Amino acid sequence: MARGKGIPVDEEKAKRNRLQMLAAVKAVEDDLFQDMRFPSGDLTAAYLLAGLDWSGQPRDRTTDALVQHLAASQAVDGGWKVRTDRPPLESGRVSVTALSIHVLRTYGFPGRKREFDTRVSRAAAWLGAYPARTGEEKAMQLAGLAWAGAPPPSIRRAGAQLTAAQRADGGWAQLDTLPSDAYATGQALYALHTAGLLRDEILEKGVRFLLDSQLSDGSWHVRSRSYPIQSIYFDTGFPRGRDQWISAAGTSWACVGLSLALH
Repeated sequence: MARGKGIPVDEEKAKRNRLQMLAAVKAVEDDLFQDMRFPSGDLTAAYLLAGLDWSGQPRDRTTDALVQHLAASQAVDGGWKVRTDRPPLESGRVSVTALSIHVLRTYGFPGRKREFDTRVSRAAAWLGAYPARTGEEKAMQLAGLAWAGAPPPSIRRAGAQLTAAQRADGGWAQLDTLPSDAYATGQALYALHTAGLLRDEILEKGVRFLLDSQLSDGSWHVRSRSYPIQSIYFDTGFPRGRDQWISAAGTSWACVGLSLALH
């Protein structure tokens, strides 16, 4: 998003990040073609493919392996599932279903187009009927419906629900009981933009919240609400200590949200 708006990007780091994503898949590439599970689950597979797409990775054997895996993992009801509960990133079925729609549209095999179109339609039907509750669910439901090319009334309903969740401070929250944060705000702005429903006054309020909440080191602090599954966390070097993982994701979403205000 930043690169598309002419903002300088450390291309060496971006390349290294893309190669790391590819390496994570190549290690199990042959297994995925034999319908064995991706070690980190469907959501990680979908996020890896989405990240590769947004970094400019063309379709190749590695992306084919992930697409094959995700297609085989779709549930009978049309959605996808997660194996763990680590909110907001990995919780519930909405995000993995929305992202799977996006990557099947992007990286689907031409020879299986009819099949993938059917899979996307089934996923969109499941997504449209789901009663979204959290900030993550409302934003990703809207984005997923837009990616699927769902009927306009369905997209407008989801957009109205997300728009109504904007707070007086201009931000969005992960839960009604929590304060606004950069993660939920950037994600909501992106989803509304993707659906073509981001009005100027909504964007202006959201951007003001993000600018006011940015810290002096350039990052945003988002507090973790995920139950820890390991006693010692892996320190990536990103600031905010035990909150660094969700703060890194929140900072990414904040950058996406801010980029929408640039022309």
